[in-house]
Amino acid sequence: MGQDGATRAMPSLMSHLPDATTEALSTFEELPDCTYETSRLGRTRGQDDPACECTMEHGPAYACTDESGCINRLTQVECLRDVCRCGEHCANQRFQRHAYAHVDIIKTPEKGFGIRACSDIERDEFVFEYIGEIITHDTFMRRMAQYKEEHLVHFYFMMLQRDEYIDATKRGGRARFINHSCNPNCYVSKWHVGRHVRMGIFAKRAIRAGEELSFNYNADRYGNDPQPCYCGEPNCVGTIGGRTQTDVVTMDDRFILALDIADQMAELRASLPRGRHQQQQRAKILNEDFHPILHAIAEPECARVMTAVRDATTNRRMIELLLTRIAMTDDMHVQKMLVKMHGFVIMAQVLEAWSDDAPLMHLALECLTKWPLRARDKLVDSGVDELVHQMQDDPLAQQLHESWSSLPSTFRIARREGQEQAEEVDWAARRRAQATQVSAQEETNAGTEELRRSLLAYREHDDSEAVRAPRPKIKKEEPREARPSISLDEIIRRANEQNEAAQKEQEAKKEQEAREEQATSPPKKRSRLEPDIPTLERHLHKLVGTLVVKQMSKVKSQLDREHFKRHAKELTQVLCDKEKRNPKAWPPRLADGQVGLVELPEDKRKKMKVFAHDYIKKIMQTRPPMPR
Repeated sequence: MGQDGATRAMPSLMSHLPDATTEALSTFEELPDCTYETSRLGRTRGQDDPACECTMEHGPAYACTDESGCINRLTQVECLRDVCRCGEHCANQRFQRHAYAHVDIIKTPEKGFGIRACSDIERDEFVFEYIGEIITHDTFMRRMAQYKEEHLVHFYFMMLQRDEYIDATKRGGRARFINHSCNPNCYVSKWHVGRHVRMGIFAKRAIRAGEELSFNYNADRYGNDPQPCYCGEPNCVGTIGGRTQTDVVTMDDRFILALDIADQMAELRASLPRGRHQQQQRAKILNEDFHPILHAIAEPECARVMTAVRDATTNRRMIELLLTRIAMTDDMHVQKMLVKMHGFVIMAQVLEAWSDDAPLMHLALECLTKWPLRARDKLVDSGVDELVHQMQDDPLAQQLHESWSSLPSTFRIARREGQEQAEEVDWAARRRAQATQVSAQEETNAGTEELRRSLLAYREHDDSEAVRAPRPKIKKEEPREARPSISLDEIIRRANEQNEAAQKEQEAKKEQEAREEQATSPPKKRSRLEPDIPTLERHLHKLVGTLVVKQMSKVKSQLDREHFKRHAKELTQVLCDKEKRNPKAWPPRLADGQVGLVELPEDKRKKMKVFAHDYIKKIMQTRPPMPR
C-alpha cells in the first residue's frame, strides 16, 4: 500500500537503459568519504559504551544483525572494529567497510542521471552513504547563491545536523544521483560511526534488480526553488522542494510509527482532496493544521522512538512530539530501555542542537527526570551533565544537577567473552584501598626520612666540612590491636556485594508495593485497539513450531521420540525469543499497519530455516548414538 491508501503498481524496471556510469562520473569529483570544512563539524556530542552484547554463540550469520538484537544496530550506532567481540564477522560495520549495494548509473529521459539496482536488494539493506563536503550554515547560504548564479539546475544539499549540511554538488559520492519519488523505495537515516554523524540510504522495501532507486527529497534535501516532480506516483505532490518532514502528505513512515499515529494519519489523508490541481489544499503541517493524540511509549516501541529522535534532531516539531511521548511515559521498565538505547547520547545531541529554545529544553529536562540512574558515568560520558549545568536559569536544571551530584562515579571492568554484565566498582572503595597501601608505605619509610635528608645535606657541603649524620629517631609505637590486612580485590568484592544487596532490597520493595497497588486497584479493561500481545506470542509460537517440526523431520529417523521433542521445543523457543527481541519486527504489523500476525513473511521463513539447519547440524554432531 502506498500513501493515501493507494495500491502500489508493480515497479517499472529500467533494465533497457544503457549503463551511463562513465559519463556521470565525469560531471563531478568523486570522494571516498566526507570531507569537513572544520574539525568540529559532523561530530557527536558524547560517546556511550560502544560495545554491544552480541556473541558468536549462534554462528557468524547472526553476528550483530537485526535478528541477534544488537543494541547498537537497533539504535543506529555502528560497532567499532577494535571493540566488537564478533570481530571480522560483525555485520554492523557497513559504513566503515563501504558495504554498498551493487548498482550502476543510468540516464533517464526526464530526470537526468539515476541509480539502478543491478541485483535484488532486501528491505532495510544498506544501499549507499550520502557523501559530500560537510559545511557550515554560512557556507551553505553562500553556495546556494553561487549555484543559482551559475544556473545549476540540480541541487545536492542535505542537512546533517542543525546548521550543518552535506554538499555533494561538485564533490561527493554516487548517492547524489539517486532521484526523488513521492512513493520512494529507499529512505535516509542518520547513524553514529565513532565520533561522527553520517547519513545512510537504506532500502524501504524489497527492491528488484533493474529498479531505479529513489528517496523523498521533500524531507531530506534542500535546493533553491521548487521543481516539477516526474515520479509519476498516484500520491505525487507535484513539486520537489518546499516541503518538510512535518507535512502530513510527505511525512516518512518511520516518524508516523514512532509517534504511533498511523490510524490518525490514514484517516486524515483519506479526507484530503485528491488530484494535482488541489495540491495546495492538501498541505497540512503537523502541530499546526493537525494535532495528533499521543500516547505513552510501550516497550516494543523503545528502539523505534529513540532512532526517530536521532533522525529528527534538526526538526523542532517532530522532536517536540517525540519528547512529549517520552515525558508522558511512567513505566519505569520502558524508561530503563530508553536509557539502554544510548538515550543519554541522543539527548545530549538534542540539548546541544536546541540550546536556544527554552520551551524545548524544559521538555527535554522533564524527560531526563524520569530516567533512572545509579551512577554518573553515562552523564559524564555523554556530556549531558555539562549541558544541564549550563542551563542554571531553569529551576528544573538546578534540581537535576543537584540530584546527579550525589550519585557515585564507577568504572566498568571490560567484559570477557560470554560474560553477561560488567562488574561495577565503587571509586571510593578503590581510593580507600589505595590510601591504606600508601599509609603503610609511609610508616615503613618514616625511620629513614631524617637519614635521607642528612645525606643530601652532606653532598651539598664541601668535602672538608664535617657533617654529622644524626641517628634516626625510632618512634616507639604504642601497642595496638592487630588488624587483618585486606587486599584491594577483597575490598572491591565486598563493596560490590553491599551494592548488589542494597539494589535487590530496593527492587524487592518496589515489587511488593506494585503488587499491593495492583491488589487494591480495580482491574483495567483492555482497550479495543490495544494489541493482544499474549495471543500474538502464542500464534508466533505455533507458526514457528510448525516450521521447526518440518525442518527436523529430515533427521527424525536418527533421533528417538524424547530427544526429537526436546530439541524441537528448544529450537522453537530460541527462534521466538529472537523474533520478540527485535523491535523492528515485534510486534508484527499487517499490510494496513495494524498490529497482527497471519503468516510468517517469506524472508523471515528463509532466515529461520537457515538458523534451524545450523542448529540441527550441531545437534547431530553432539548427539549420543541411538541404542540398537
